[in-house]
Parts: sequence; structure tokens; C-alpha cells
Amino acid sequence: PVNIKLGFAYRVPGDKLAITADLNRPSDNDLTLGFGVSLTVLQRLHLRTGYKYELGGNDLGAASGIATGFGINVGDFGLDYALGTLGKFGTVHRFSLLSNF
Repeated sequence: PVNIKLGFAYRVPGDKLAITADLNRPSDNDLTLGFGVSLTVLQRLHLRTGYKYELGGNDLGAASGIATGFGINVGDFGLDYALGTLGKFGTVHRFSLLSNF
């Protein structure tokens, strides 16, 4: 399978707010559009929310594309948490460990 992606991010002057958008076109599925916002509330704490829209539609309704979460950075390491939906699995919790090198 082939997957073509295109995205961009814009950091608002003041470095507290970032806005993102992306297109995702897998060869075996419909095109999706994604939008997101990340707000730095403390130097190491980031609040995030986003929405993924499937152009072909889905059986779960419009609210199924919403996700929200937060990230914490300490030095070169970070932890991200997100709450969203994953198709027929319903609500999912996602954790990511990050490292910059």
C-alpha cells in the first residue's frame, strides 16, 4: 500500500500556540483531513486538541474524529497522552514516549 501525506504547522508569534493541518491519502482508503491546535500553558506542559475528517464518511458520526490530550517535556524526553476514538473499538487512550537526540 502507498500512503501520500502533506501537512503544515504554523507557530503563532509568542511561541505559545501552534496550528497544524494535514492531508492523508492511503491507496486503500479515503482521503482524510486533519486539523489540530497545541497550546503551551507552562514551559513544559502542552494542551492539544484535534479533529480528523474522513471525506468518504464513516458509520460512527462526526464526533468520532475528535481527539484531545496533553504533553509534558523534561529535557530531551517527553510523555504524550491522547484520548480519542478508534473505529469500532470506541474510546482509546494513547501514550507516547518521546526522546530528542
